[in-house]
Amino acid sequence: MSDTELRTLPLLYDTLRTARLNERYYFTRAKRLRQMDIIIDLYIALCSLALAVFAVGFLYVDRSVTAILAVQISVVALAKPITRSSERIGQAMYLARAYGRIQSTLREMADRVTLTHQIGFRDRRNLENLTRELRSLSGQDDPRPSPRVIQQLQKEVNEELPASLFWWPSDDPASVRGS
Repeated sequence: MSDTELRTLPLLYDTLRTARLNERYYFTRAKRLRQMDIIIDLYIALCSLALAVFAVGFLYVDRSVTAILAVQISVVALAKPITRSSERIGQAMYLARAYGRIQSTLREMADRVTLTHQIGFRDRRNLENLTRELRSLSGQDDPRPSPRVIQQLQKEVNEELPASLFWWPSDDPASVRGS
């Protein structure tokens, strides 16, 4: 294995793990944003239903209760578009898919390295392109990611893709060529 190939191995494996972490982070983020969006929709629906029940007179409550409920519904319903939740969910899903596609390509490359014990010119060029794409995507990353979520997902990614999973050349010349 050439020096260039040896220097490329850590980049390949680190980039693979980074892409996997980002894919998992944005799928988790999209899921949480969607859950919050559903909770807000349910809150608006339930409060509207309660207000309708009170207005029709099925249950008697003080007018101040209905007024407070009406104000709450109005505030939440007006605030929802301001949060741009649909746009944020869409952006998180876009990033999750983009990082997932990169991760999948890098995993194929890592598998080829494991089988052939070498990194071909085409794979090195592809790795450079994918690294540039990752840098480009990072400009769209969450400006304030949750450290707790990142730490948890990093642990999971390290368990899913441990260093022992990746092929590294040993001092034994026979192991370099797969003999």
